Amino acid sequence: MGDGLTNMEKYVLMLDPTKAEAGGIPGVTVTYNAQGLPALSFPTMRDRTYAVLYSTSPGSAGTWTQAGNALIGTGSKMTWTDNGSLTGGSPSASKHRFYKVLIGVQ
Repeated sequence: MGDGLTNMEKYVLMLDPTKAEAGGIPGVTVTYNAQGLPALSFPTMRDRTYAVLYSTSPGSAGTWTQAGNALIGTGSKMTWTDNGSLTGGSPSASKHRFYKVLIGVQ
């Protein structure tokens, strides 16, 4: 309804499909911890799963790979750190590493 989100996306995000959502999709914040590793923080909802994907090339041309198993939402903010154990090596081993989080229904 005028906000660019499909009804399915609104269902997954637990939004009202009859109302336009000014805020859109919840964002992911990337920071670096004391070891210089990227840490992704994002809000979660109960009964939803969160799959972290990574790639060395963004956009539709890039190959996205899931980093381990999907995480289960808790209703609180969640932080996932790329230490290389689930992404095939240290993030510093590649010139660029891009991330995205896919939300699913549990």
